[in-house]
Amino acid sequence: GINAEYMGILLKAIAEIDLDKLISFFDDKAFLPSTAFLKWLLPDLCKATPALCDSVLYLIAGDNFKYINQSRWDVIVSHFPSGTSTKDMCHWAQGVREDKFRMYDYGLIGNEEKYHQAYPPRYNLSSINNVPIALLYGGQDDLADTTDVKRLISELPALNLVKVQYYPTAGHCEFVWAPGAATTIYPLVIDLLG
Repeated sequence: GINAEYMGILLKAIAEIDLDKLISFFDDKAFLPSTAFLKWLLPDLCKATPALCDSVLYLIAGDNFKYINQSRWDVIVSHFPSGTSTKDMCHWAQGVREDKFRMYDYGLIGNEEKYHQAYPPRYNLSSINNVPIALLYGGQDDLADTTDVKRLISELPALNLVKVQYYPTAGHCEFVWAPGAATTIYPLVIDLLG
């Protein structure tokens, strides 16, 4: 499961009040999709009112984005939100509520049809073989907090972990948006990919 204590207010609300179930009734395809309207509106809006953009980001990703270069809001919001599927959000919310890392819960009837059992099976991370995995995580990440990352590390086969790198001051967005990411994070990622 996911530690709900530290996540952004909006995402925490989605998980805790079963809002994901309501969202899935309205649109089963996209959650926070990037639209032409947002791409047109957000850069100028964030340039004019950076505090508003801070507030929106806080609702989604939590409050640790002090290392983000706010003079680059126009560039950042031209790619944000990038969205995800509604099903991904529902699955994430299930993990938060139930504190279990398992497959998507389709309900009793759906689970019987899909998995031939009443509840979705847990992911067996120990069965991952011969897949090199690098985990880079931040101590201030409200969405992938250290408790969950440490749990993930303990469940993955040690032979697969080629790199575990902890950045104590990094929040969720710093891995992409922080000015220093190009010198502190990207070289490691490029080296791992090479």
